Amino acid sequence: VVGASSAQRLVDAAIAGHEVPLEDVVSIVGGASQALEFSRELLQSTLENVSQGISVVDTDLKLVAWNRRYIEMYAYPPGFLRIGQPIEEVLRFNAARGRLQNGDSEGAIERRLAHLARGTPYTLQRTGPDGTVLEIRGNPMPGGGFVTSYTDVTEYKRAEEALRESQARLQSIFDQSIAGIARTDLAGRFVEVNDRYCVITGRSREQLQSMRMQDITAPADLGENVKLFERLVRAGTGFTMDKRYLRPDGTLLWVNNSVTAVNNAAGRPQFAVAVVLDISA
Repeated sequence: VVGASSAQRLVDAAIAGHEVPLEDVVSIVGGASQALEFSRELLQSTLENVSQGISVVDTDLKLVAWNRRYIEMYAYPPGFLRIGQPIEEVLRFNAARGRLQNGDSEGAIERRLAHLARGTPYTLQRTGPDGTVLEIRGNPMPGGGFVTSYTDVTEYKRAEEALRESQARLQSIFDQSIAGIARTDLAGRFVEVNDRYCVITGRSREQLQSMRMQDITAPADLGENVKLFERLVRAGTGFTMDKRYLRPDGTLLWVNNSVTAVNNAAGRPQFAVAVVLDISA
């Protein structure tokens, strides 16, 4: 039976037009299928206040509830969905339109029906013919049956892909730059260096990642370098200076060193990036 607090929370959300958390829907829908005093109208109102698409099947794998967002996501024809409709019929309809799975549609239908019958939770993503990406989450209901949510994650996936492409471009620039590039933490410890930086300093990537920038700076230049680096850590102020690197063979190499801070979400320096040019020639 649906508790009074659950019912009141549901009523308040429905009246205010607020979104109802999905975990509440799972619990409440499960109770609603057993409690006659909980009206179907209130259940439907609840589902319409969930931003995801929602479909609910009973223990016989027949459709008992859904919301408008679910209809929109799958572009079902008017009147196609009905109470008591076998969910297999819906799955086959989607498969025929390429909205279930590419390739083995029959196998996909059987697997989905088996999931529903066993009542095992699942999460998957599907890309539709129009490029829309849906994240589909299924959960068993307390009294039997299954509730499935459908979330449009297309924009998130596009942003994720754009970020991957951007990172790949940046990595390519980092790796192929004619300048030496190093990333350090706020204590000056090397976190990442490119090949050119290794050549300039005369050290391997592995060697540098166990060192600090202070360790390879000529003693005569260290005081000024540390002073500027500490200001960067405090205030995020970048700097440029000519200085000498002390190489493993004891020789000194003049470089132009441009250092900038990369801030975190709070606007505070998170790490430093140095772009280094060999000016010894």
